[in-house]
Amino acid sequence: MTAEMTRPPRRLNWSKVRWLIYLTILLGIVAWKYVPRPWTPARTVETPHYLIASTASQAQTEEVGRVVELLYNAYSNRFGSLPTFRHEHPKLKLLLYKDRREFRWVNPDLGWAEAFYRTPYCRAYYSADEVNPYHWMLHEAVHQLNREVAQLNLAKWLEEGTAEYFSTSRIQSDQLALGRIDPHTYPVWWMDEIATAPDL
Repeated sequence: MTAEMTRPPRRLNWSKVRWLIYLTILLGIVAWKYVPRPWTPARTVETPHYLIASTASQAQTEEVGRVVELLYNAYSNRFGSLPTFRHEHPKLKLLLYKDRREFRWVNPDLGWAEAFYRTPYCRAYYSADEVNPYHWMLHEAVHQLNREVAQLNLAKWLEEGTAEYFSTSRIQSDQLALGRIDPHTYPVWWMDEIATAPDL
C-alpha cells in the first residue's frame, strides 16, 4: 500500500470558507452601494444642440430641451467670442430621469447631489414637485458647456459661480434673463431663511 493511499482525506477549512463568505457579502454591499445600475430610456428627444435620453414624459423632456436651448443661446451670447469656443461640435448629451427616486436608484452613493455632469453626460431628474423643475439640469449643463464647448479650465469657485449665475436666472419672454434671479432655484430658495432682516 502506497503513502498516497493511506493519507487521510483533506478536511474542509471552515475558517477560510467563513472568510470567503464574509468577502462575498462585503463585495455585494459595495456593488449595491457604488455600482451604477442599468437604465433604459423610454424616449430620445433631439434639439439643435442637444440629444436627450429620457424616462420623463414626452412633454417634460421637450420642456427641458426648450430650456437648455435657451441656456445655450444665453451662454453663446456671453462667451461665444472666446478663442476656445467651439461653434461646431457634436450634440451635447443629457440623461433625464423621471423623478428623484429613479435618479438615485440608477446612480447610487451621490451624497447630497441632485444632478451631476460626468463627460459626456449631464444627469438630472425632472423635479415635477417644484416651481422650477429643470434648474438642476441647467446647472449641470453649464458645466458641460464650460468643458465641451467653451473649453474652459476654471478655478472651482469660478466654475460653480458661473453655473449658479446661469442656472438661477429667470426665464422671461422665451429667453434666459441673466442676472434676474429666480427665487425658485437652489440655493436662492433658502434666502428667506438666511435673510431674517431686510438689511442683508
